Amino acid sequence: MYNADMFDFSGSNLNAESVSFREELIRHYAKEHNTIFFCNHSAGKDSQAMYHTIKRLVRPDQIVVVHANLGRVEHDGVIEHIEATVDGLPVNVVQNKVKDFIGMVLLRGMFPSPQYRQCTSDLKTGPLDVFIRRVMKERGAKVAFNCIGLRAEESRQRAMKNPLWINKRLTLKPNKKGVVARTVFDWMPIFSLKTDEVFDTIYNAGQAPHPAYGERGEKYSRLSCRFCIMGCKQDIAHGAQTYPDHYAQIIALENVTGHTMFCRKVKGETVPYSLAEKAGIAPDLDAVRKHEAALVLEREALIAQKAERDAEKAMARAARAADSAKRVNRKRDALTVDMFG
Repeated sequence: MYNADMFDFSGSNLNAESVSFREELIRHYAKEHNTIFFCNHSAGKDSQAMYHTIKRLVRPDQIVVVHANLGRVEHDGVIEHIEATVDGLPVNVVQNKVKDFIGMVLLRGMFPSPQYRQCTSDLKTGPLDVFIRRVMKERGAKVAFNCIGLRAEESRQRAMKNPLWINKRLTLKPNKKGVVARTVFDWMPIFSLKTDEVFDTIYNAGQAPHPAYGERGEKYSRLSCRFCIMGCKQDIAHGAQTYPDHYAQIIALENVTGHTMFCRKVKGETVPYSLAEKAGIAPDLDAVRKHEAALVLEREALIAQKAERDAEKAMARAARAADSAKRVNRKRDALTVDMFG
């Protein structure tokens, strides 16, 4: 009798037996020829190790590699690195059709925060959900796994997540006949791995991580945006040296929005903490001013476009309401004729 918790719920029971249970379940579902495994790939070390974990358990034709593009904030060579490390599989790129990261901050007037990660919901989850629904419909798939490279070691919040669970956003409940139209699981294939094990997985596959890391994260500790709200001081300082013009652009974005990328506690009070303060590196002020002027114009254009979209949505709602009223009136008139002739 096994006593392992197959799901490692709460992240406190990360043992080999639990991992084995989950992988057996994955193999079971992989026996169905049209089950799809969507490999969400950022080009980061965790995504790269995750791909090799998935590859070990399922057939290549069941893996769909997808990258959510964040726009101007991404590291150089991201797509090229993914293409070079997924054994020739196509790399599907999705993105928000209205805004990238910088546009999102301009429209909102604020940067994301660890508590409210709008960058994840608007720029990753939303476009990925649309892609998964479309591909499942095109391929006639009833079951899919949304594979995510999160690990329990990264934070207490992530350790509390469940590494294998039903995605309620994407799963369709059974119809009246009990037929399930679509079931999607969220699966974290490398949930139990430590950082060294992640790099070992990559090197054991005969590959190297994205050059931004160095050999084992001595440059960047994470690969997301060039300047990430979750980045440590080392990441931010290295980014300022590697991407000086983009560094000036993000500082300009802080100035235009009046909102800093970071904050910190000082005597119990939350105070703004700018990108330049965290990096400890002086920016090119001429470049900052150039970007400020461009961002002001971009914000005006984005606001105008949003107003136009909102007006179109309002007109569409009004048209639907008018059509609904017409249908109600027709039914009422038909009922009147039936009753009184």
